[in-house]
Parts: sequence; structure tokens; C-alpha cells
Amino acid sequence: MNDTDFLIQIDEARSVHAAWVCAHDRGEPGGFPASDGDSEHCAFGKWIAEAGQDPAIRGTEPFNLVRWLHNEFHALAGEVAALPRPGRDDARYDLLSRDLAATSHLLDRALAAWRAEIVQDEPVLLFGS
Repeated sequence: MNDTDFLIQIDEARSVHAAWVCAHDRGEPGGFPASDGDSEHCAFGKWIAEAGQDPAIRGTEPFNLVRWLHNEFHALAGEVAALPRPGRDDARYDLLSRDLAATSHLLDRALAAWRAEIVQDEPVLLFGS
């Protein structure tokens, strides 16, 4: 796959993830695959699995970080979705929701850094200056 096609795929993955986050923020996570805790059933998960079939991609730090963060995001989303409705205003829900938002933000930053690495053809720091 050429770099241009892969950059488009990264942009699409970011859009799919952002759409889920917006729906979740509106209280509409039902029907979205992230809520079941399984990271391989959503469009993003299918994309990352397909990209990982290429050894040149699978062996990179950005790929492994994005895959790990995506798995963590699904695990947290599954925990949030599993909480009973009446308990959703409790401290556990608040904590899990904050963790979910932080993981989501890190996932988006990791995707942006991966994209920048491809464009600049050199490593990009995810944190720091």
C-alpha cells in the first residue's frame, strides 16, 4: 500500500473513532461496537487488524501503540457500558468515563503522530518537545 492510501485510512480511522466518541458523549453508545469491549468488531479494529497483516507496518512502534490504545479504549468502553443504568451517576462511572476520554485523546494523538511520521518520513514525538 502506498503512503497516500495509508494516510487516507488513518484519517478515516480517526473520523470513525471521533463519531463514536461524539455519540457516546450524547449518551448514544448503544449499537456501537466499542460498547461490547471487543476491539476487533468495529471498523477501526478491522482496519488496524488488516494493516497489521503487513509486516512493515506490524513491526512499527506507532502501529503497536495505536493497537494497544484501541484495545484499552474498548476494554474501558465495555466496563462503562456494563455499569447498571441507575449507577451511571456514581463515582465509578465518572472515573471510568474520564479514563475513557483520556484514552480516546491519547489514541487520537497517536494516530496524528503516526500520520505525521509518514508525511515527514521521520519519527515524531508523541509527548514532550
